[in-house]
Amino acid sequence: MLENVFLTNRIQLADLLASITGTEAMQGIGGQTIHCSVGHNLQLSNIFGRQAIRSMGLGGELEARMLDEGVRMLILTCPYCGVACDETELSPGGEAHVKRHGPGASDEDFEAYQFIRENPKGVHLERWRHAAGCGKWFHAARHTVSMKVWGTYPAQTLEPPSEIREAIRADHPEWRWRDEA
Repeated sequence: MLENVFLTNRIQLADLLASITGTEAMQGIGGQTIHCSVGHNLQLSNIFGRQAIRSMGLGGELEARMLDEGVRMLILTCPYCGVACDETELSPGGEAHVKRHGPGASDEDFEAYQFIRENPKGVHLERWRHAAGCGKWFHAARHTVSMKVWGTYPAQTLEPPSEIREAIRADHPEWRWRDEA
């Protein structure tokens, strides 16, 4: 999943640079190509990528197009340590709030727990681990296409907090949490 995000962002960034500069690759000091290092900085951190773009003198138009076309990283705030971290510091854990059945569960219940996932194109509740930080698991509410994040909350929470559900409904009035009427 994350590898696809990296590759997509790198391709989009190369296309943006080529369309603005009119060349396939920009030449830096010593004849080095610049767009690869900018792509690398974007993968490491959105902030460093923007600084690299500003240092090339393309800032305004390129940065505006990057935000419009969605070339950005997923940045989540760990609810435990408060650090805003990008996807390189996190480990994905799949869908959040998967119902786990105990001993004596039917084969259908075990199959649903093991294999059946929502995997929507849109609003999704996910598990993430702050691997390069405090190491704790948490949940995030985000949009899988736009990568908009409505919030994060502790993994021990059995359902998304009401403020996160309200924020999602403000953007997507048709969205409902599981059995909500």
